[in-house]
Amino acid sequence: LAVGHLGLWSACFDCTVRLWDRQCECLAVLTGHTNPVRCLAVDRSRVVSGDYRGFVMIWDMEDVDQELQSFKKTQKTGRKDKSEGIYFLRGRRVVQNSSGVAEVLQHNSLLDHNGNVTGLALECGTIISGSRDRTLNIHMFGGTQAGTARKRSSQTRKSYF
Repeated sequence: LAVGHLGLWSACFDCTVRLWDRQCECLAVLTGHTNPVRCLAVDRSRVVSGDYRGFVMIWDMEDVDQELQSFKKTQKTGRKDKSEGIYFLRGRRVVQNSSGVAEVLQHNSLLDHNGNVTGLALECGTIISGSRDRTLNIHMFGGTQAGTARKRSSQTRKSYF
């Protein structure tokens, strides 16, 4: 679990990251992992998650907020047309988001580890990930502005323990 300015974030065994409000209702689902999500870290500009396969995924908080606003706007207008909306892959099927929550698909991913990601830290443009493979990776993102997770120039260091 992690607390951010948009609400409470949870890493889920169903391969998603979820955002919850104060009334314990799910506001958004971040998809992209194909293995259960083990850990996450949040700051004002990013959501970072690590899974059991060794992937670290990064979502831009600006994209999450835009998707939330767009979804709320759609809910207010009461659009019921099923032909519109986001389609995505779930397993090997193409399905439409009809769950009643915003689904965020845009993210960057890094296959950082050979074992599951056991811990993440996120601060000042630096992501530190630790794994069961006994490695600690440090990603420093340069050339980024607040509110963006796009990897422009990244330096990575890998340490073995």
